Amino acid sequence: MFLVSSLKHSIKSKTSSLFKLSLLLILYIYNDNPILLVAILIYLFLSDKKICLVGLILFSLISIRLNYTIDVIDYGIIERVNDYSIVVKKPFYSIILNTDKEFNYGDLIRYDATLNDLKKIDDISNLRKNIFFEGKLEDYEVIKENNNLRIKLYEHIDNDYDDKTGAYLSKFLLYQNDYDELSPFYLSFGFAFYYLLKTIDSKTNNKYLSSTLIIIHIIFFGIQNHIILFFLNMFVNEHFKNRIERFCIFIITLALISPFLFYSYTFIIPIIIKLYRIIDNPLRFKSLLLMIQSYLFSNISLFRSLFYKYYCYLTVIIYLFSILVLIFPMFSGTYVIFLESIELFINNYDIAITGKINIFYILILLLIFNNFSWIKKYLQEIIILSIIYFKLINPFFSIDFIDVGQGDAIFISDKFLSNTILIDTGSPYNYHKLKRHLDKKGVEEIDYLIISHEDSDHSGNINSLIGDYEVKNIIREHIDISNDEFQLISLNSPIYDNENDNSLVYYLSVDNMSFLFLGDISKTVERNILKEIGPIEIDVVKLAHHGSNTSSDSNFLNDIKASIAIISTNGRYNHPSTETISTLNKLNIDYYKTNDMGTISFIYTALSDFIITGDRDFVIIRNR
Repeated sequence: MFLVSSLKHSIKSKTSSLFKLSLLLILYIYNDNPILLVAILIYLFLSDKKICLVGLILFSLISIRLNYTIDVIDYGIIERVNDYSIVVKKPFYSIILNTDKEFNYGDLIRYDATLNDLKKIDDISNLRKNIFFEGKLEDYEVIKENNNLRIKLYEHIDNDYDDKTGAYLSKFLLYQNDYDELSPFYLSFGFAFYYLLKTIDSKTNNKYLSSTLIIIHIIFFGIQNHIILFFLNMFVNEHFKNRIERFCIFIITLALISPFLFYSYTFIIPIIIKLYRIIDNPLRFKSLLLMIQSYLFSNISLFRSLFYKYYCYLTVIIYLFSILVLIFPMFSGTYVIFLESIELFINNYDIAITGKINIFYILILLLIFNNFSWIKKYLQEIIILSIIYFKLINPFFSIDFIDVGQGDAIFISDKFLSNTILIDTGSPYNYHKLKRHLDKKGVEEIDYLIISHEDSDHSGNINSLIGDYEVKNIIREHIDISNDEFQLISLNSPIYDNENDNSLVYYLSVDNMSFLFLGDISKTVERNILKEIGPIEIDVVKLAHHGSNTSSDSNFLNDIKASIAIISTNGRYNHPSTETISTLNKLNIDYYKTNDMGTISFIYTALSDFIITGDRDFVIIRNR
């Protein structure tokens, strides 16, 4: 009897350790930094030494895949054609190739391109679409023109339906996302067919029906990621009876196949569903869902969180309705009215809360919820929502040089976003990068939007910002801004014939540290500013004109005695120039480039001030 009891305890202990390993694996995929990895391995070693050994091997393999993946297969199928780019589908992921050439949807091509790894700059908007590389198409060859049923279906939708009906059908059946007016509520509809199959499988246990639907789906719509997901799920369910073990093997196998799949909505949502079945208390599941939405998507939809089960049913209904309209076009009008009614209801009654909850908040909250049983019912959700709604996720003063490609966007935020200033907006082509950063911070209003000058790469997103946020003041003139925490002083007077030279130049003083934002001024204006205001010492300078050789005068940089320089660029147009880099090296000025490091943030805390970059570099610049 004792032996049986001991054996059961051992099995339960191993299952628990495996479950912890799986959750930590998901956590690491989204935060692949060495410090977190060391902390995870120490935790596993203290919990279970055998699982720690398994984890060491597993995390090593995943780390290699995450950090050293390169695009080695230069073939792919064109799955989307945009005005200035194409999306090429490859095994387990896709790439964006910028080009003005004309292509046909579905063609198999061989290409030559220099690619940027979107994982390294944390380009979540593309990663969630399973797009992991971006580059400029240099050469190509069409290997095979594609005329299969999926292509014919695409052409049928494109030619025989109006724009909005076609956009809905393309979204829900072909997984296209090209219609700007489509509600963001529909972002996660890739899992509708998967959820339909799961419902049929669980309710009827009819493998033949599921298999028939899969075959029909593949014939008309192609092999999508959720089909792979369903087959993996069937295999796991067939060979493992314990639901926790099934979840663990599912996660580990998926990570070994391709860890990047965890960035896709198609895979995230089923994983959440599996967690729902493991966690007995639905309220705890909803709390977890709130944190997952905030952490992954920087946005919480209360409808999807509190009525998740009904949201899943709704996606299946829309998916089936889409197929009905494809077969019987006469229902198109009813179809559009139905979907527009859903959008109207969501826009009017769904409450969306923006902001990315910090991973340390999540760990602390999980620890509190698990150890204090009296925190139950709806109190957990209230705590989580309060943290995000009242901007407790941003307790520190920060200055962010946002990676918006070839352009400038500098966001200055006081503690808990009590004061917000945005200097320049970047170009329209990179608005998604600016919006993603502001949403992660939880920004809902911008107190001051400063436009240094009217070039598109500095002012191209004014209207978009006004539409998405409450912009209280737009500054295009020589105006100072200050409060108890900081002073933002305008230095340059608009007296020049050249638009770049008339850029608003701002000096920021905060906590005995100074910044200088130079817009696109030339070397002449740099020298003139020093003549007007006299000697000034600067800690951090945002170099003018993206580090081009028209700016960054060596005497000017030497006189202001800057220790750090920021260069906002995507690396094109010879920015920064070799002359500028040579000047910085000669003066021993450390420099950070957004095209190499992503967004560069200066954060001020009670203990120390530090820099965090988009590629996860961490530098302490001052201790208290």
